[in-house]
Amino acid sequence: MRRIGLEIRKTLSTLNSSVPEAAAHTAVPKSESREFMAVFPDVVRDLTAYASKYDKNVATKWFVRALQYNVPQGKKNRGLACVLAYRMLARPEELTPENIRRAQYLGWAIEMVSERCWLNIRHQGD
Repeated sequence: MRRIGLEIRKTLSTLNSSVPEAAAHTAVPKSESREFMAVFPDVVRDLTAYASKYDKNVATKWFVRALQYNVPQGKKNRGLACVLAYRMLARPEELTPENIRRAQYLGWAIEMVSERCWLNIRHQGD
């Protein structure tokens, strides 16, 4: 029984040592996280402007509240990974502010579809 435990630990240590250095670091630079968060109000504004073309009443207001309540509260790992992947994979001439902003918008879209609590928002005070 003791031997099995040693083999498992040895296997796990072998797996951990073969993880690429980039994957071993989970921290995202604070500047990247701040830039990503700074785009969120623009994402909400653009989405609600689009939605208001079709409904100017309750649905648009609910949509804004749902976005603000659900989306920016998490760790944002998926969205930030999207932006970091773009920065790592794009050619230097493609790293324009416009393209980075597109990657940030895509990152926020990934965050939105990965949220599982869209229906949990309550109408508090309404």
